[in-house]
Amino acid sequence: MTENKIVRDKMPLVSVVVPIYNVELYLKECVDSILSQTYKNIEVILVDDESPDLCGKICDDYAAMDGRIKVVHKKNGGLSDARNAGMKVATGDLITFVDSDDYISKDFVKILFEAMSENNSDIAIANMKRTSRRDDKNTVIDWKMSSYKNEDALIRMLYGTPFGTSACGKLFKRNLFTGVEFPYGKFSEDLFTIYKTILKSENVTYVGFDGYFYYYRDEGSIVVSGYKEKHLEALDAIDDIARAVKGKTHFDNALSTQYINVVYDIAARNPQLSEFQNKRIQSVLKSHRMNVLKDGNAPKRLWAFAAISLFGNRIALKVVVARNRKWKA
Repeated sequence: MTENKIVRDKMPLVSVVVPIYNVELYLKECVDSILSQTYKNIEVILVDDESPDLCGKICDDYAAMDGRIKVVHKKNGGLSDARNAGMKVATGDLITFVDSDDYISKDFVKILFEAMSENNSDIAIANMKRTSRRDDKNTVIDWKMSSYKNEDALIRMLYGTPFGTSACGKLFKRNLFTGVEFPYGKFSEDLFTIYKTILKSENVTYVGFDGYFYYYRDEGSIVVSGYKEKHLEALDAIDDIARAVKGKTHFDNALSTQYINVVYDIAARNPQLSEFQNKRIQSVLKSHRMNVLKDGNAPKRLWAFAAISLFGNRIALKVVVARNRKWKA
């Protein structure tokens, strides 16, 4: 038995689920970043969601080269369906999700596993860093580490500080997903899902290192993708969270912040003024903006958006779209 095999056998198996669709140009770098992890006891589950390009063949080629890889070929069903399909064949004690046009630093799993072990946590979380080039260098060596009880962690997630709602960039104990799936066909699927795992956990640890990297691509940007009525489903997700914590008033400000965050995101997608005047959007603004304006914990951009919205929908839309285009540049 080799030394590497002995080490792997002593460490919990980590399942890495990668949903794949139409990312031929990015897939190899994504998979290579996973296979090069310094934490070796992993299984990599590549879920080909009936991708129309060469992704399916690339997956099979990788499986032939590395026994840690499992490939699932399935009928196209979207991101949630692909992740759920991957979870069904996952056998690890721990699980993480990597989108197929993203990549992770070589120590991503190792650092999060060590943080989870050290703090007896059910979830460990890294920074997600936007990038335009392949670069997994961390700018900080002495990483800040913070642990939270489940309700405090959920409040942090709703504020988006120091971590957000994405399923990516997080390492979970797999049993947190018992009875929990990503919702089929829903927009903002992570918002519908990750809060459930946090509430099922006892302790969540955040590690302030840049471990997860996502490309900024024009074709996937908010400005280019535009507004669709389906984006209102994100408000349904927050409604779900609000029902789950009903009666716990210490969540009120954080929930208001997330409601305003969703409306901000909708505004950044540049809807027509008539679309932005949707009754539900306006009701959310009126119900929650004052909470944000009075809340010293609310992110500055959301505080500013809530304030500007008091002067009318047209001005709020113009300011947010202009800011987002500047960010894009």
